[in-house]
Amino acid sequence: MINIPISVCYTALANLPLPSDALDDFIQLVAFRDYLGVERNSWNDCICVLRGLNIVNMFRCTTDPGFIYRNKVNPEGQAWLRENETYLFTRGKHKPGSPALVQGTPFTVWRMPLERASEELDRNSVIVDGPSSDFGINIHSGNPSNFKEVNGWSQGCVVIRRRDGWQDFIDTCYGGKRGFRKQEIFPLKIVKWRSESERSHRLVQFKKKGK
Repeated sequence: MINIPISVCYTALANLPLPSDALDDFIQLVAFRDYLGVERNSWNDCICVLRGLNIVNMFRCTTDPGFIYRNKVNPEGQAWLRENETYLFTRGKHKPGSPALVQGTPFTVWRMPLERASEELDRNSVIVDGPSSDFGINIHSGNPSNFKEVNGWSQGCVVIRRRDGWQDFIDTCYGGKRGFRKQEIFPLKIVKWRSESERSHRLVQFKKKGK
């Protein structure tokens, strides 16, 4: 199972700007990139849902675009949410109309050159995008068949593996069965997971649990 200490999450969220009306039950999101490994096109990241001073739940996900045909990639390159930057999402719909958290403000992203779209990410090859824009980057559910590879399920979106609790995630954010208050803005911060020993330990835990 995923088991990230609350202290690690709040260290990652340090200096995160909160709305002036944020209360103790305000929901924040932090995603750890490469939490379960560095392989591209895999569900190797983790997103944590924090409510006040508590971790509500953690979900296996991807914060990276999958491998797709080049003719389906933005000519400027694949979009990657940048690490250590705060992105604001709001409630909305992801095509073809399923509930999701959608881009709430203009985003600035990294771009991977088009010719490298199906290769391992070389951070030195990533260029910073120009003007911020509405790229349609959302947080949504993944393949209902739970395929091992991300492929076209993400072209820059944060995608939660359906088996790993998408309905629980969206119910929490929408103020559903958990009874949370209705919230309009959800801040997300992407953080690089840096501990190799911790990553190996977590991967073993996942394999034992059959995730």
